[in-house]
Formats: sequence, C-alpha cells, structure tokens
Amino acid sequence: MKALEERLEDRKKEYESLVKSEHLVESYLKKLTPLFPESTNVSGNIYSDSAFLYFSMDSVEEFEENIISKISDLFSISWKRQVSENQVTHDTDIAIDDDNEDFQLFITVTSKPTETCRIIAVPTGKMKTIKKWVDVKEQEVEYVVECSDD
Repeated sequence: MKALEERLEDRKKEYESLVKSEHLVESYLKKLTPLFPESTNVSGNIYSDSAFLYFSMDSVEEFEENIISKISDLFSISWKRQVSENQVTHDTDIAIDDDNEDFQLFITVTSKPTETCRIIAVPTGKMKTIKKWVDVKEQEVEYVVECSDD
C-alpha cells in the first residue's frame, strides 16, 4: 500500500488532469453550442483523457441541413449516421493533441423527425434470427391425489 503522501500526490495529479480536461472541453463547447438552437439539451461526461458530449434536439432536418456542415467544416470531421425506430443519431469523434497529450472528444447528436418527414421501416431482404418471449394464457390447474377403493 502506498503511503498517504503518495496517494495524496496521485490524487492531486488526477485532479489537475481532470481540471485541464474540463477547460479543454469548455473551449470546444463554446464553439459548438452557438451552432445549435437554444432548445437543445446538452450533457456530457469528462475524464482525464476523453470526454463524451451528448446533444439532443427536436429536428433532424435542422441538424442535417444547417448544423452538421458547420461543425464538420469547423473541425474537419466526418459523421456516422444511424436511424432507429424513432430517432436519428449522428456520432463523431475528434482527436485533440493538447500539449503532447492525446485527448478524445466524442460527440453524439440525437434528433427526431418533424411533421415534414417520418421514419419508416424498409425491409432489407436479409434475414436475422431474434429471440422473442411469448405470453400465452392457459388453464390453471391444481394437483390432487385421487385414489380408488380397489
């Protein structure tokens, strides 16, 4: 076990690294948040070597037509797009070399279609195996012992 002074010194280094990461992420947030509408929800997790930023907005059209190109041009990044049953998710990551330390910034933007468009399921022609649970009603029974007099 390390001595108390060593443990405190390690914690101090971890804290300083985390504060440095927070300042770095804040500088990126100052560039990103003005590009989004005020109604956008922003949350995130910051670690000493990476950060995850989550943006949630109401209009996929607004994001895809106006915002994504501005962010892509600002940081020279590309996006991955995934469509699910009721939302569209765009993901990207930015590798930041800050004072010779590698830092990863992961950005996820979720948005929903508005009245002008909708998400529809289109068969791909491929088959997949899924497991489903089925609930079935059946007669409840009790077990009794029945004996004959023979």
